[in-house]
Amino acid sequence: MGPLRDRGRPGHRGGPGAAGRARAPRRSGDGVADLGVYLVLISALTLPHVGVVVLMDRRQGVWRRGAAVDVPAAP
Repeated sequence: MGPLRDRGRPGHRGGPGAAGRARAPRRSGDGVADLGVYLVLISALTLPHVGVVVLMDRRQGVWRRGAAVDVPAAP
């Protein structure tokens, strides 16, 4: 069957109305892929926080050499 004759078969990707249908992404059943997506999401959400904290630390001089901070003793 040529590409033009395949269009009418049910379940074929190029079937009638295929352009208007939303398809769910295929699931491989592999938890490693889901873990990877989760870790990328967490790193993307954490990055702005890291940038803000680095700027605040730099402004306060937290990482300067010899910048000892007196920590009050607990009562």
